[in-house]
Order: sequence, then C-alpha cells, then structure tokens
Amino acid sequence: MIQGEVVDDRGRPVPDARVMVVSGPGPLADVAMLTDGDGRFTLGLDQAGHYQLAVHADGHESASVSVHLSGDQADTVRVRLAPVLG
Repeated sequence: MIQGEVVDDRGRPVPDARVMVVSGPGPLADVAMLTDGDGRFTLGLDQAGHYQLAVHADGHESASVSVHLSGDQADTVRVRLAPVLG
C-alpha cells in the first residue's frame, strides 16, 4: 500500500489533487484517485517493486515521484506541488 499527502509550497494540504500510477513492477489496471480534504491518499497496491506516481492539481505544477514497495509494508510519501507561475 502507498499512503501519502500532497501539499503546496508552504506545506498546506492540497485537496482534490489527482494521484495516478504511471508505471509499476508489472501490468496494472488504471489506478488513480483524488486526495481528501487533508491532501491525503491511499493506493491499495500490494505488489513489491518500484512505482512511478504523477500528481496534478489545479493551480499547481504537476509533479512525479518514485516509490518503492517492499513486501507487505506500507510506504508513505509527501509530494510538494509548486504554484503555477504567470
């Protein structure tokens, strides 16, 4: 399982950010979700290996993050999104 939170450049939660699994250790069904009101998300992935996540939110630059799951341990990530400039 991958748990995490999406925050802005000041560390404030970003609700309704779109978190998507771009790649994983094997074939995956499309996996995506929205963060909750506190910017948190949980992806119920159970296969060990490397995953690439993409995160998008209105008014923010997109970001990507690599996550490594080992065995049945949950991994926690924090994704910081910069504001769109201009």
